[in-house]
Amino acid sequence: YAPTLTALGGVAFISLVGNVLAYNAYMAGVRLIGSQKAILYGYAEPVTAAAVSAVFLDSSFGIFEFFGFAAVFAMLAVLSFGGKTKPA
Repeated sequence: YAPTLTALGGVAFISLVGNVLAYNAYMAGVRLIGSQKAILYGYAEPVTAAAVSAVFLDSSFGIFEFFGFAAVFAMLAVLSFGGKTKPA
């Protein structure tokens, strides 16, 4: 492999846009909505990515994936609505 100027430019673009810009946008979003909601959205992201790939890329989506998604959404519900106790 002999790196070309185009290849190095592509690596630089992916590094800057895919990492630096995305990280800064995520941190700005955390400041806007708060850390607890940001974590919940972070847990939902793999489910969204798998659903989009099943719809648009025709990847497999079987019973095990369905149960995995159900487990993720159940965990999100527990974290969102439960677990808050009153101080004694």
